[in-house]
Amino acid sequence: MYTIIKLFTGMVIAMTMVTTSLASPSEWELKKDKKNIKVYTKKTDNSDYYSFKATSLIKTNTQSLVNLMRDMSVMDNWLETCRDPIVVSEPDDASRVIHMKNDSPFFLISDRDLVLLQRFHRVSDEVVMVDLIDHGNDIGEADGHVRATFNGHWMFTKVSKTEVEVEYLGLTDPKGSVPSSMSNLVVLDVPFNTLRKIRKILHDNKTKYDSPIVIDSLLINEG
Repeated sequence: MYTIIKLFTGMVIAMTMVTTSLASPSEWELKKDKKNIKVYTKKTDNSDYYSFKATSLIKTNTQSLVNLMRDMSVMDNWLETCRDPIVVSEPDDASRVIHMKNDSPFFLISDRDLVLLQRFHRVSDEVVMVDLIDHGNDIGEADGHVRATFNGHWMFTKVSKTEVEVEYLGLTDPKGSVPSSMSNLVVLDVPFNTLRKIRKILHDNKTKYDSPIVIDSLLINEG
């Protein structure tokens, strides 16, 4: 059953705008496998930067993951390099535009900022997607920051009553004067640390986020 779910989900994702923008003839290469987190990279057409895909099985449920994603007060605690996240607008109950600052991992390289449309939708009873679509034209750059771009997604696949496979996929263009060779050095650390932090937060707060999802279109029986 799980294999069928994954096959169906893959077909749906292949038709989405975000995944299409990341499509490439190259294959994903496993670059890091540690603490039950796997990180893959691949070269993407029309970009000098590597896209990433990080996966992990987490003992939780999809509603807890969605509620954590929507809790702006803790986003900078789990999203690696993120700082000062705010909601810019909410087009509907399942979508919102967020702005965040990102600390540069390199000395003498300016910090970046991002504006993303975060769109939640259910693919099936077992799968929830969170599209991450660049909306960099919605507001101006933060002072002292360079506006980067990002496109990707989160995918939460219910494997059992107690486990969810979490996939974090994306492609960042830092813009400005950051050589691709330098940026590609950290493409493994950001998704790896992000998944590690999410797992710890949900482990340490087992009931805090285990409440009904506030987005009506996502509601199903999680039992």
